[in-house]
Amino acid sequence: RLCQENSQPTRKATSKQWRRAVCLLARYNRQRVSAMSVKLSAKDKSRATPDPAEPERKARKSALKTTSIRWAMRVSTWEPPTKTFMEALRLLSPEDKEKVLKYRFYHDSVRSLLGRLQILRLLAVVMKIDPSSISIEKTKKGKPYVANPEACPDPALRGMQFNISHHGDWVILAAESHFSVGCDVMNIDRRRGGTETFFRHMKSNFSEGEWAEVQSEAGGVRGKMTRFMRLWTLKEAYVKALGMGLSLEPKRVCFSSMKGQDEGCYKREEGASEEERERWRLDSFLNESKRDPLDEKRRVEAEKKELLEGINHGGSAPVLFSPWLNAQVSVDQKPVLVGSEIKGLASSTPSHRFAAGAFDTNTIWTVAVGIDGKLFPPGVKPNEIMSAQEASLATSFQILDVRACIGELTSLWKARS
Repeated sequence: RLCQENSQPTRKATSKQWRRAVCLLARYNRQRVSAMSVKLSAKDKSRATPDPAEPERKARKSALKTTSIRWAMRVSTWEPPTKTFMEALRLLSPEDKEKVLKYRFYHDSVRSLLGRLQILRLLAVVMKIDPSSISIEKTKKGKPYVANPEACPDPALRGMQFNISHHGDWVILAAESHFSVGCDVMNIDRRRGGTETFFRHMKSNFSEGEWAEVQSEAGGVRGKMTRFMRLWTLKEAYVKALGMGLSLEPKRVCFSSMKGQDEGCYKREEGASEEERERWRLDSFLNESKRDPLDEKRRVEAEKKELLEGINHGGSAPVLFSPWLNAQVSVDQKPVLVGSEIKGLASSTPSHRFAAGAFDTNTIWTVAVGIDGKLFPPGVKPNEIMSAQEASLATSFQILDVRACIGELTSLWKARS
């Protein structure tokens, strides 16, 4: 104020006023410097003393960073000569080589090899584990796991769970960074010895309610086999997600609340013969590939053309009917729920949820995704877990080119040497 008054030419500040102004300014500066020093010391102290809530805040930021992988390989697209097969076999460990070569039939060895190649690709390409450090072991009940997760440079991927399955023309892998996972793939065709004989041997693995659903007349024999394989893949995927192996009998695992979910998997053609009515028809698949299910010759020719032209050798696999997300599982007639495993998550929440689809008119797949509290970071919110599980169930299969996969792994192995 004195400076402003002094700026006016008509007034001049006296020496007494100037001395008073200087004293006030000095006092103000001392107070300001003292306050700033207090703030700085408090800030330095906070830096020196870790905030106990800081790890929780970081965990919450990274809680949604989950990774879901679905891969599939079509066996019929790769018919290698012996030399090429042996070159791919060199990528495996001595123990895995022995397991692959112990099969009696060549195609069984190929399926086993492709499954192991997918696991190696998961560890070396996704988890970025050095090929020389890859170590896979099995639990007492036979579930494979990464023995040295610390070799993965990304902490978010060190809890990666994976599972493989193969049947018929397909080999699949499902992997999850924060969920337990199991998968199963089955080919729907007529069993050796006849359908009735097959059903008679397999009936003991199902509850009365499940078997009544399997034996309903909708869709004829083909419909019965479809429902049977749907339930069987659900059981297999769930047991594999638990890692229980043969210790959990399929009959103890029961599924319910699935009636009406077969709609779209098969239809009865009016005016067609009984044999034609039994054929499985998927509208979305037929519209895409322009196949006529009533003409077996044209169907076979279309499949051969696909193989020659390389269709379905890469890219995403179509989901041909709606996933069975509301299938409810119970063991020994008790619903399998999360309970108090996750703080804040309702105890009535199902521990596992399921997704299913098809690769072609003969092959269906099922993936089980389970909530495991040990795989989640501290501080994760229940709604984040459920959102991540929804995203996992919606993950579609990517069909891998076998030759490209082998070439990719071979390059990594050569770089190691």
